[in-house]
Amino acid sequence: MIIESRYKRIDNLTIKNCLETAKTFATNHKDRIIPVMALGANHNGLTIMGQNLQMTNSAITHLTDVLNKGSGIRLRTDYLKNIYNKNKGLFSDTINHLLSSLPDQETERNIRVRLNGDTVRAFCSTQYAVLDNVEYIEEFLKLNGDNEIKSFHLSDDMMCMNILDNNNVGNNQIGDIFPMFTLKNSETKHNQMSFVAGLFRLVCTNGMLAPANDSNFSVSRIHRGNNLNEFFEKITENFPSIKAEIQNFATQYMMLTSQNIHIIENDLNKSIENEVKTFNESHNGSISAQKLIDSHYDIITKDRPFSRFNFVNALTNYSQTLGLESKDHIDTLAFKYTLQHIN
Repeated sequence: MIIESRYKRIDNLTIKNCLETAKTFATNHKDRIIPVMALGANHNGLTIMGQNLQMTNSAITHLTDVLNKGSGIRLRTDYLKNIYNKNKGLFSDTINHLLSSLPDQETERNIRVRLNGDTVRAFCSTQYAVLDNVEYIEEFLKLNGDNEIKSFHLSDDMMCMNILDNNNVGNNQIGDIFPMFTLKNSETKHNQMSFVAGLFRLVCTNGMLAPANDSNFSVSRIHRGNNLNEFFEKITENFPSIKAEIQNFATQYMMLTSQNIHIIENDLNKSIENEVKTFNESHNGSISAQKLIDSHYDIITKDRPFSRFNFVNALTNYSQTLGLESKDHIDTLAFKYTLQHIN
């Protein structure tokens, strides 16, 4: 279930709105701890203690890991998915055969089964540190209070929430910088739990955001053991100072971008010239390199108005053509030159 595209801008949505959505989404979620020997299969599909259950694609992937562990047989996930969807009889025979070949220590091992009603969402180790999306959002609300949401993505495998700071600056124009917090989590082993606080730049009209510099504060942990407590302790300890720092930085950035726009333009042109020269030398003046130079040397020209819109789009175009190796460097050029004037 996709509530919203991750990068789609959403107006008038708050953290509390997202919390209510997450609660509704999780209405039928529950966990069970069972031994592997409780698994089975029949012509309807998977069974747990004799109860017929459906499975998501993620759960089938996890089931493959459970069956491969200790069996000496390397079952392929794509094969298991195929027979599950097309031939339940063959699926049943395969599952029961592999379960019967597991050693006793594996069949007696407990696993966590994450369910949505009668559908298995995931099979996890009992060492899996459960962080449900509802709990994560509630903890952040205690820490920060309610805020506007820039974008929100919620599915069975992933949650991503981009939260604007209450004192955000800018007018939602291309190139604006926002203090923002990003919360990510997966309830089904797809991603780590993570928190990022930093400056983000609005890079295109559909609301897509990108980190504006590489000094963002971030915390991430895998879902295991005591990592959940460490995760929240680290965020809580650093949150007040980080929040104040990014608010101040964003305000200075927006002010100085307008005050020093021509200085930044000149510095950027010099840097682009050096980048292109280095690229050309490293490619021995090849035709493809020359075409790149011809196309992007005039990334900012005198007959093109120097607005933030043109600046960001031209810079993004240049970085994409130059290639991923230089993308991060090119994307942060404007920010770097602005910081020279801050310092």
